[in-house]
Amino acid sequence: MKSPYVVLLAVFALCYVTNVRAGDTNRASKILTAELAQKILGAPVEAGGSGMADTEMGQTWVSRVSYHVKTGAASAPEVSLLIRHAPAAADAKTTFESSK
Repeated sequence: MKSPYVVLLAVFALCYVTNVRAGDTNRASKILTAELAQKILGAPVEAGGSGMADTEMGQTWVSRVSYHVKTGAASAPEVSLLIRHAPAAADAKTTFESSK
Protein backbone atom coordinates (compact mmCIF):
# COMPACT_ATOMS: atom_id res chain seq x y z
CA MET A 1 0.00 0.00 0.00
CA LYS A 2 1.34 3.42 -0.94
CA SER A 3 1.56 6.03 1.77
CA PRO A 4 -0.50 9.20 1.23
CA TYR A 5 1.20 12.27 -0.17
CA VAL A 6 0.89 15.69 1.37
CA VAL A 7 1.45 18.97 -0.41
CA LEU A 8 2.42 21.79 1.94
CA LEU A 9 2.11 25.36 0.77
CA ALA A 10 3.11 28.19 3.09
CA VAL A 11 1.26 31.32 2.09
CA PHE A 12 1.13 34.84 3.44
CA ALA A 13 -2.55 35.48 2.80
CA LEU A 14 -5.75 33.73 3.80
CA CYS A 15 -7.12 31.31 1.26
CA TYR A 16 -10.68 30.31 0.52
CA VAL A 17 -11.76 26.70 0.11
CA THR A 18 -15.40 25.66 -0.22
CA ASN A 19 -16.48 23.84 2.91
CA VAL A 20 -17.66 20.40 1.84
CA ARG A 21 -17.57 18.43 5.09
CA ALA A 22 -15.69 19.89 8.03
CA GLY A 23 -13.91 17.59 10.46
CA ASP A 24 -13.27 18.35 14.09
CA THR A 25 -9.53 18.98 13.83
CA ASN A 26 -7.18 21.57 12.39
CA ARG A 27 -3.99 19.79 11.36
CA ALA A 28 -2.26 23.01 10.22
CA SER A 29 -2.57 24.55 13.70
CA LYS A 30 -0.62 21.61 15.11
CA ILE A 31 2.32 22.57 12.86
CA LEU A 32 2.11 26.36 12.84
CA THR A 33 1.37 27.21 16.47
CA ALA A 34 0.92 30.69 17.97
CA GLU A 35 4.34 30.32 19.61
CA LEU A 36 6.02 29.52 16.29
CA ALA A 37 4.16 32.34 14.52
CA GLN A 38 5.39 34.76 17.21
CA LYS A 39 8.99 33.61 16.65
CA ILE A 40 8.61 34.03 12.88
CA LEU A 41 6.99 37.48 13.07
CA GLY A 42 9.02 38.70 16.04
CA ALA A 43 6.03 40.13 17.93
CA PRO A 44 2.94 38.96 19.84
CA VAL A 45 0.33 37.42 17.51
CA GLU A 46 -3.36 36.65 17.46
CA ALA A 47 -5.24 34.06 15.45
CA GLY A 48 -6.86 34.96 12.19
CA GLY A 49 -9.42 32.24 11.54
CA SER A 50 -7.35 29.54 13.25
CA GLY A 51 -10.37 27.92 14.86
CA MET A 52 -11.64 26.68 11.51
CA ALA A 53 -11.91 22.91 11.14
CA ASP A 54 -10.27 21.14 8.22
CA THR A 55 -12.28 20.77 5.02
CA GLU A 56 -12.63 17.10 4.08
CA MET A 57 -13.98 15.25 1.07
CA GLY A 58 -13.25 11.54 1.07
CA GLN A 59 -9.50 11.02 1.46
CA THR A 60 -8.75 14.58 0.36
CA TRP A 61 -8.53 17.35 2.95
CA VAL A 62 -7.41 20.95 3.29
CA SER A 63 -6.21 22.55 6.51
CA ARG A 64 -5.25 26.17 7.08
CA VAL A 65 -4.17 28.39 9.94
CA SER A 66 -3.22 32.06 10.09
CA TYR A 67 -1.76 34.45 12.66
CA HIS A 68 -1.16 38.20 12.47
CA VAL A 69 0.78 40.65 14.62
CA LYS A 70 -1.34 42.30 17.34
CA THR A 71 -1.29 45.89 16.08
CA GLY A 72 -4.91 46.66 15.36
CA ALA A 73 -3.91 47.74 11.85
CA ALA A 74 -5.60 46.18 8.84
CA SER A 75 -2.22 45.64 7.18
CA ALA A 76 -0.55 43.84 10.10
CA PRO A 77 2.17 41.33 9.14
CA GLU A 78 0.75 37.82 8.83
CA VAL A 79 1.93 34.24 8.51
CA SER A 80 -0.27 31.40 7.27
CA LEU A 81 0.04 27.70 6.54
CA LEU A 82 -2.07 25.85 4.00
CA ILE A 83 -1.92 22.05 3.75
CA ARG A 84 -3.61 20.21 0.89
CA HIS A 85 -3.64 16.44 1.28
CA ALA A 86 -4.38 14.10 -1.62
CA PRO A 87 -4.67 10.32 -1.45
CA ALA A 88 -2.28 9.70 -4.37
CA ALA A 89 0.82 11.30 -5.84
CA ALA A 90 -0.90 12.08 -9.15
CA ASP A 91 -3.72 13.90 -7.34
CA ALA A 92 -1.22 15.88 -5.25
CA LYS A 93 0.72 16.87 -8.36
CA THR A 94 -2.44 18.04 -10.15
CA THR A 95 -3.51 20.08 -7.11
CA PHE A 96 -0.06 21.64 -6.80
CA GLU A 97 0.18 22.50 -10.49
CA SER A 98 -3.27 24.11 -10.50
CA SER A 99 -2.37 26.30 -7.49
CA LYS A 100 0.46 28.09 -9.29
